Amino acid sequence: MRKSQDKIIIDVAQGASPNKGGAIHIETAPCASGKETLLSSNDNGQIKSVCTKKTNGFICECVIPKSQLEGETAEGGSFVFNIAFMDQDRVENIDPSTLWWRPIWRSRSYFEGSGVFTMDK
Repeated sequence: MRKSQDKIIIDVAQGASPNKGGAIHIETAPCASGKETLLSSNDNGQIKSVCTKKTNGFICECVIPKSQLEGETAEGGSFVFNIAFMDQDRVENIDPSTLWWRPIWRSRSYFEGSGVFTMDK
């Protein structure tokens, strides 16, 4: 796995509650090339990610096949999604800043329904 100063972290789980298990964890990083930038994921190799640096930030695209969100995520089902940006200015820093879009699932600040999306029929 290559190291990166900046990292995008994506967590996805089936159903309306992330605590049921089966969560997918993805890490990707911005690069100038526009090629795939997936650093790691706990899937079976179907997830793809491209995160491209721009002059004022970056654009990140991640493809998660519907088959990876089996069970309750069939049409009309739901999934829980959270995304974070990790900024590690100094590589030797063992506790980098990580800013999450929604509360971390296993934290006290998490509330039911946070980050829940429903699939279209």
